[in-house]
Amino acid sequence: MVVLRDTDYRAVKNAIYELPGVRFATQTRLLPPSAGFGSQVLPAVRTEVAGQVSGAPGWSVLAVDAAGVTVATLTEHAPVAGTTAALTLDRTVQAAAEDAAESVPQQVAIVAIQPSTGDVLAVAQNGPADAAGAIALTGRYPPGSTFKIVTATAALETLGVDPAGPQPCPGTTTIDGRVVPNEGRFDLGTVPLTTAFAKSCNTTFAGLATRLAPDALTTAALQLGLGADFAVPGLTTVTGAVPPATDTVQRAEDGFGQGDVLATPFGMAVVAATVAKGAPVVPQLVKGRATGVPKPATAPDQAALAALRPMMRQVVTGGTATALAGSGEVYGKTGTAEFSAGGTNRAHGWFVGYRGDLAFAVLIVDGGSSGPAVQLTKRFIAGLG
Repeated sequence: MVVLRDTDYRAVKNAIYELPGVRFATQTRLLPPSAGFGSQVLPAVRTEVAGQVSGAPGWSVLAVDAAGVTVATLTEHAPVAGTTAALTLDRTVQAAAEDAAESVPQQVAIVAIQPSTGDVLAVAQNGPADAAGAIALTGRYPPGSTFKIVTATAALETLGVDPAGPQPCPGTTTIDGRVVPNEGRFDLGTVPLTTAFAKSCNTTFAGLATRLAPDALTTAALQLGLGADFAVPGLTTVTGAVPPATDTVQRAEDGFGQGDVLATPFGMAVVAATVAKGAPVVPQLVKGRATGVPKPATAPDQAALAALRPMMRQVVTGGTATALAGSGEVYGKTGTAEFSAGGTNRAHGWFVGYRGDLAFAVLIVDGGSSGPAVQLTKRFIAGLG
């Protein structure tokens, strides 16, 4: 037996309809708009809600005579009709994310969450990413400079730094023998913290991280949802891991998203949603089925977030993501996350941010830099209409 969508059937009908012995039966099924729509979400959700939408068949126990004629109904149970299951996925947002993802040859993952509700609006991957698994939800990668959102939060909250206050941004800095460079070793001299964030100064944030307590980044990350654990009905998710770092060099590397810190696109979308909302966000997918929270996020510091948001806006208006300046009031952070493969230095590209009540994380695996991720984000936002 072969099952075809109506559009696929019509495309081949003339070639198969007259084949001898072939019969065609029409059935109505609840299907996504296209065969690949929501491929990392809908199959698992279908299993999750199968009992709800299918209902239960009725049954009865009958007494019959020798001729097989029913003489009495001993007991019976009426059938129970199934009920519909509604998802938080937004067709427009999902389609825009999928269209953007399919435009890039490398593995791509895009996750979008509504900050005000926690509703998961889109989980999109392209074909190469699908072949690698559910990287949007469980793929752990170094977050690169997108992690400066966490480092900035920790510094604003615990070091008392001022976004307008001066911070050194040399081309390189040496911390206990470890040379930390900016990308291309650019040197801004001494600039406001907001500028160092917008231009993505590794040296600035490595230096700030060395002044933090060993668990300060862990604490700030959990305030933003990174390291929290959610049991989302219909989804298997991971946010990431930010272990405490007693070693100064390790803490410096963690400060600009290298080191030991790891994050998933899902986790970074939660981070962006938390900054936008100003409170912990609990992701939801199947309406009426509450998400469990084995490890909740803690409450973020409101003063730190109030200082952080303009810094994220400056990334778009005058920093590393100016390509998004015409895409509305976008707040965000770029990230180039270096890794080694086959003896060569490579890099993943990230953009994490929000616009209005839409938070998102965009990852291009082995994208080379954050530039392609910014362009992909621009295409995604343009697709929203």
